[in-house]
Amino acid sequence: MASSSVQVAVRLRPINDKEKKHGTLPVVTASTAEKTVTVIKGKGTRQVRSQFSFDNVFTSFSTQEEVFDETLKPVISDVFKGYESTVFAYGQTGTGK
Repeated sequence: MASSSVQVAVRLRPINDKEKKHGTLPVVTASTAEKTVTVIKGKGTRQVRSQFSFDNVFTSFSTQEEVFDETLKPVISDVFKGYESTVFAYGQTGTGK
């Protein structure tokens, strides 16, 4: 069995066409290697950066296959070995859960 703990994975969505049209700048960045997400609030000299760590982090450039291989494939393997597992996907409709 891979693990008996809860694991949290995050996937950032790409900027959509409406956001691109309005010149929206991303306020969230991700590092797959460091498994962190950074949220930027405020403007100019009043910017505050908050960094959060997760078990897995996927950027807007991550493929469905990468997300599957890193998150669901190990769970499916455990289920076939007889272990019980649960996968919970949460997010806005249409964002690639």
